[in-house]
Parts: sequence; structure tokens; C-alpha cells
Amino acid sequence: MQPAKIGRNDPCPCGSGKKYKRCCGELHEFLEPTIDPFTRINNLMTAVKFKLDQFYEREIKRVRRELQKHFLRFSVENTVNRDHESIFSDWLWFDQIGDDGDTLAYLYLKNNGEFIESPLKDCLAALNLSYLSVYEVIAAEGLILELRDIFLDRKCEVLLKEPWEGSDETISALLLGRLVRMADGNVFSGMVLMLENDDEQMDFLVEHLQHACNLQGDTAINLLKFKGEIVYGLFNHAFKKTHVTINHIEAAKIDAEEKQRLLGRLKDSYHLVHENVGFQWFEPTDNKEAYNRIAVGAEYVITSHEVLQDLNDWKSLQNDIWPDKEFIVLGDRFIMNPPLPEMADLWFTIIKDRECEAWLNTPHTELQGKTPAQIITEENGRERLNRLLDEMYDRVDNDQARELLDYMRLRIQ
Repeated sequence: MQPAKIGRNDPCPCGSGKKYKRCCGELHEFLEPTIDPFTRINNLMTAVKFKLDQFYEREIKRVRRELQKHFLRFSVENTVNRDHESIFSDWLWFDQIGDDGDTLAYLYLKNNGEFIESPLKDCLAALNLSYLSVYEVIAAEGLILELRDIFLDRKCEVLLKEPWEGSDETISALLLGRLVRMADGNVFSGMVLMLENDDEQMDFLVEHLQHACNLQGDTAINLLKFKGEIVYGLFNHAFKKTHVTINHIEAAKIDAEEKQRLLGRLKDSYHLVHENVGFQWFEPTDNKEAYNRIAVGAEYVITSHEVLQDLNDWKSLQNDIWPDKEFIVLGDRFIMNPPLPEMADLWFTIIKDRECEAWLNTPHTELQGKTPAQIITEENGRERLNRLLDEMYDRVDNDQARELLDYMRLRIQ
């Protein structure tokens, strides 16, 4: 039985809502054999994305703002740069998993694929397999750019619209983009961001993605495909040349012998900051501004590191002292799960100290622009800070906030 012929004015069966003559029916107009592969593939991608945009318009309007927040959760920025909208939209269509366990683009292909003209269907399938990654530029020749995925260590070639104009000095540039692999060649989808690899940015990106993989117990390819917001956020930090605040917290149970062994080793390159709530708090003698602590108690050691390099330094010392010691991760920017209930008090111990440290070293209008750390050195400074904490205590309405203020009071004694 032959399928019914689609009239030019009939609704396009692909689900776009347009007439067939204005949708899949006009596909031939931009797939002429004379069109170069780069333009042909880009025309197909434009058509696919237009279909998705029309089909899911109402649904996306409802959730777009919240999804933007999710996309930016590892970024320095609070809003999606207008020039980066295509990167966000591609992530939204092809990577973001919905409540039903599929991406919007995959659902569209599954439900409407049999009605879509073959070139568009192939392009949509390729986009569904694509992912956001960072590529090192290796060489350029004519309209071909040779690249290497820095996370997967895979080489590939990409088609260009115009010859690469980078000089010998910029041939080591890093590109953030979504590579779509088609039969006629590979093309980047949407915007591509470039970063000069002039300050070890590539090492920074690889080390942080590996850290995220280790924490989540996942592979790099899965993170690239289904958690592209991590890649975007890391690239954004590398572009701004600012460290990623990982806020890593971990803890391990220790006995008296292990405690003494640790304290003996800490004397070499750490100094005691304070003693509080049953812990001795140490930081490296050459510590910079980042929060970096080792808290040693009678039964537990808790560590907290704001910067990945500080965590790596601690891991090196830890493996030297206790090569087989198991540490439990209580918190990190790259894991969203709360700590185990039995470890929550240890986690909050670090949170209180970190928040207190920030309070001590932040100028306050109530202190005429001085920090509490400065006030404490002045005559009657402690009394003045205690009065300030009393005023703050009267304004809070939850137990955790009061517990934090009590901890601050202990720190200034």
C-alpha cells in the first residue's frame, strides 16, 4: 500500500507546524550539488534547529530561565552572554536530559523521524550524538583545520567556511565547540570560542575535568555529553584566568598513633592557625588567600581546600603518610549530593570555620570599613566584636545561623 502523497499546502508531517512547502518540502533548495559541504551542513543544522525551536517553543519558554541557571552553575558569569546563546541552545536541545530520561532532540527524532526528509534526519541524528568539548588546534591547511580533543586525546578534522587566519603563535589555540560529524565532513555547530593556551590553560582544563570524573565516578565522554555545563564553566574560568572554587571537604577516622604521625609531618610545612571545637586547625606556611585547612581532632582529620592544586598537594602528603587510608568526600563543587547523615557534623564544622574565616577578613561597614581581624588587635576590640555578634544573634531565626555565630564568638576569644 502506497503512503498518501503530501500536498504542498498540507501541514508538514515532521511536526514543525509549518506547511510542507515551507518546511521539508523545500529542502532541495539548499541542498543543490553545487553548494559546498560546509554551507550544506550548516543549512541542514539551521533547518533542524528551527524545527526544534518551533516544536518546543512553549515548553522551553517555561523552563528556559531555570535551565540557564543550571547551565551557568560552574561558570564565572551569572547570565548567558548573548554571543554564547547558540552554545546554550545546543546544550538544551542535544544534551539536557528531561524527566523522561531523554533529550528534547532525541524525543523529536524518535517521534517524528519517519516523517523527516533523510538529509535532515541524518543531521538531527548527528547532532544528537554531538557534545561540547575543547579542541587544541594542531594545524591548518586551506579550509581544513586539524584538531585534538584535549579531554579524549582524539584527533579530528573540521571544515571551515574561510581559511584559518591564525599565525604560528596562535596555532596552539584552544577552541570550545560542538563538533557535528557528518558524511561530508565535520563542522562546528553554532558559536566557537577561542582561548590562547599561553598560561597552562590546557592543563588547567584537563586536570579539573579529571577531578570531576573522579568524584562522579564517570567517564570523560559521559561528562562531555550529558554535563556540558561543566566544560563550559571550566572554559569560562580558563578564559578569565581565575581558579575554580572547588570547596572540597573530606574526612577520615584516625587513632592516636595516626594523629601523632600526622602532627609530626605537618610541622615541616604547616603552622597552627587556632584550636577550636576539639580540633587543631593547620594551614600551609606559604598559604595564599584561598581557604586551605587541615583540622586534626582526637578521632577524625578533616580537610578543606578551595583550589584543586591545594587538594593535590594534600593528597601527595596524605599518600606519603597513609597510603591506604580511606577518606570520605563530604562536599565538592562537582558533586551535588549532601554528606552522609553520620558525617554531617564534620562537614558543618568545616563550613563554620570557612565562613568565620571569611567574616574575620572582610571589611564591614559596622566597623568603619575595617575587618574583624583588624579590630581584634585594637584596645577593647574583642568587646566591640562581641557586641556586634550579639546584635547579629538577635536578628537570626534558625539554629544553624546561631551555631555559626557561637563559633565566631569562640574564634575571637
